[in-house]
Amino acid sequence: MNAYAAPSSRDPTSRPRGGRQRRPFPAAAGQAYLIVAIVLVALCGILALAVDVGVTTYQYQSLRHDADSAAFAGAFALYGGHSGSRRSLTDGDVYTAITSKLTAAGLTVASGPGTGTPAPVDPCRIPYLSSQVAMTATYLDAANAVITATGTTPWTVGSGSLPPTAYGVDVTLGTCRSAAFGGVLGHPNYTIWVDGSAGQPLNGALPTPTPAPLIPTSPYAVAAAPNGNCNGVDTTANLTTTLALGDNNQFYCRAAYTIGMTVTLFATGVGLGNDYGNDASFKGYIGSPWTLGEEGTIKAGGGNNGPTSCPAQVTAPLISRVDHVGNSENFAILATVVVNITSCGNPTTGTIVSVCDPYGFGIVVAAPTPTPTNTPPPTNTPTPAPTSTPVPAGFRSATTATQSGNSDSLSLPVSAGVQSNDLLIAQVTVGRDTVGATMTAPPGWQPIRVDNAGNSITQGLFYRVSSGSEPSSYTFSWTPTTGHANAEGVMADYAGVDPSSPINASSGAASSTSSTSITAPGLTTTTFNATVVGFFGIETLTTISVPAGETQRWTAQGGGSGNGSIYMTVSGGDQVQGVAGATGSLVATAQDAGYSVGQAVALKPIPPVPFTATPTATATATPTSTATPSPTCTPPPIPTLVPPAPHHG
Repeated sequence: MNAYAAPSSRDPTSRPRGGRQRRPFPAAAGQAYLIVAIVLVALCGILALAVDVGVTTYQYQSLRHDADSAAFAGAFALYGGHSGSRRSLTDGDVYTAITSKLTAAGLTVASGPGTGTPAPVDPCRIPYLSSQVAMTATYLDAANAVITATGTTPWTVGSGSLPPTAYGVDVTLGTCRSAAFGGVLGHPNYTIWVDGSAGQPLNGALPTPTPAPLIPTSPYAVAAAPNGNCNGVDTTANLTTTLALGDNNQFYCRAAYTIGMTVTLFATGVGLGNDYGNDASFKGYIGSPWTLGEEGTIKAGGGNNGPTSCPAQVTAPLISRVDHVGNSENFAILATVVVNITSCGNPTTGTIVSVCDPYGFGIVVAAPTPTPTNTPPPTNTPTPAPTSTPVPAGFRSATTATQSGNSDSLSLPVSAGVQSNDLLIAQVTVGRDTVGATMTAPPGWQPIRVDNAGNSITQGLFYRVSSGSEPSSYTFSWTPTTGHANAEGVMADYAGVDPSSPINASSGAASSTSSTSITAPGLTTTTFNATVVGFFGIETLTTISVPAGETQRWTAQGGGSGNGSIYMTVSGGDQVQGVAGATGSLVATAQDAGYSVGQAVALKPIPPVPFTATPTATATATPTSTATPSPTCTPPPIPTLVPPAPHHG
């Protein structure tokens, strides 16, 4: 019997069904997948780090560029726009130039000098937004060194004062920026600090400005702000209050002198001294020559009383008003004048024959040169004078009176200063229980208007042109009165009103809604320089502020007896409207709410008096000698701004 033996599974010659040999699964395959996963995580981390480093570098370079631009803007402002003169510059101008450049770059200074908030140690602790920066800006001298204010404390931009030796600016910026992938590692933000500077001169020896011309040593000076009011010339147009090194106390007057004018050369400060008579200790301009446009300083009380004999002609500096700082006298030297001496002594006087004004301050202007003309013989045709603008009416005085309890009249006193043709205006304000009330004025008074807020408050306005002889008071009444009508009144006195037609326009409105706003509707004037007077009344004990632009002229309170102790408060003010037209609403504000009446009256000024000129024979003009021409003046050179040296943090 034949036996059959099944092949063993371990027999290498054994085959599975179908004749294919089955290979075992490698054990190392799972380890390879794990290594690939770890490598991919590491690569992703390196990529995230590279992105963060790249973004950080870009933002650092961008912020450093902003710091450089801001420093250049400050240095450019410091040099006065390359004009070579810092006479109109202030510390605020430099700070504004820097922050404006940062604003243009989309950044906002959130802290640092000039903002009132100290710069943080780490802006991310605040935290700052991406558009916010902490800034510290300091002044640099000509050697690019930080200028100190006191001790070792740097002189910062935005401190309120400008150092006289400032030639450049250093700007430090700090901000907080978000990380791209750093948050995964617990660092979602990072801090950037950068630094930029500008304004240092070229390498080598520091350039020294050469005066052009150099002002010679002189025992005299001519005040560029004579009498402190430009010799009576309109100070609004001519008084210049910004000058050297941002010092508003050193000012000068444009067109204060003309060539050929007699001037005083001050040597002792006596009389109309450079501080216009307020300080005899100032002894005038002495010492070494100075550069035009710069600031000079001498010791208080220094100088002399002038020479015993004078040359026929002197060249003297035009200096600003003297600014007293401690024991020193500070002033700016603006220009020079050549003066022919006419009187030698204390004081010395002379006439201006020429001026050297390289920076164009315009303190001395040329005298007009007469031109000979053939004048025709006069005719009998009168030449009309140009129409002048009327002078607005002016407030003179006001009196007040109070009536408490059950009454139907109010007596208003007349001011003792009333003069003939003055306009008297009575403001009579009556409280509750006066519904439908009719107000009656004494003889000689004309009504302007009466406004009533139902059963709440009534206010009437009346006027009279004074005859110059007035009684001590006038009594105003009203009917009917159904209860207790408390009243408050004012009599205002205005001068300069057209007596034939004093009232140009009026308006009024009453409100039965309790409010703190008291509104007088707008009116339309038809004359130049009309005086618009606002009359305001409210049924409560309070204070009233007249509308913006008005000058408050009177206020009064009263009442408090009967009918629930009702109180009244009245007030008034005025303003001048230069041209004819609509005024807009006048809104006064009360501290407490109540029912109210607001009224406005435009007063017509006295019209200008026309006149007819009488023709006279006119002589032919004779040419006069022309003043000596001014010497040619060239401004001194200034240091050149160059790109900042590598000085970044």
